[in-house]
Amino acid sequence: DNQEEEEEDDEISVDDEKDYTMILRPNVTQRVIRSLTRTLIPSLFKIISELSTTTAHKLNKEERRLKEKTDMIRIPIALPLIKLLQKLPPQFLKQYLSQVVLKVSTFLRSSLKQVRATTRHVLKEILLALGVDHLETVIGNLSAILCKGFQVHVLSITVHTLIDTLKDQLTCEIADKILQKIIDTTAMMIRTSSTMPPMSA
Repeated sequence: DNQEEEEEDDEISVDDEKDYTMILRPNVTQRVIRSLTRTLIPSLFKIISELSTTTAHKLNKEERRLKEKTDMIRIPIALPLIKLLQKLPPQFLKQYLSQVVLKVSTFLRSSLKQVRATTRHVLKEILLALGVDHLETVIGNLSAILCKGFQVHVLSITVHTLIDTLKDQLTCEIADKILQKIIDTTAMMIRTSSTMPPMSA
């Protein structure tokens, strides 16, 4: 009898191992959304947006190391911010997506290679979370930020990386939408390549 009871207890514990979704009353839900969109999300966005006004080449070795360390902490905040926005009603992702991508993309202007590599990785993860439908928006935002000198080379490498990341999700329709941006990026790179020294992206 004791063995049967133990087996029943085991069955009950297995059945109880479920994922539960908490359902809030509408007024509570609205308060939570209001708190997130008025306090937490703007605070996270502000952290990403607080770019240093001092460029890396003007810093000494210790200051460069500190700046790189600070930027490496701030850049990844964009990913949980995007994932949080995905949990909210769609208008909030639509409102903030381009702003977040633009702010993150400014780190690709950095002369510090590790900062650019981290930024590129975060952009990849953001697109993997969002899906290929947002590729056009992200590439458009990148093109708006990276348009001078070595930035064009960084842009071309970044666009290639993002497309390669989502290649299994690409459709003809989406490819048609981003084709002109790719052509424009290639043309910019050709125009600047003759005047810029070789540089790692």
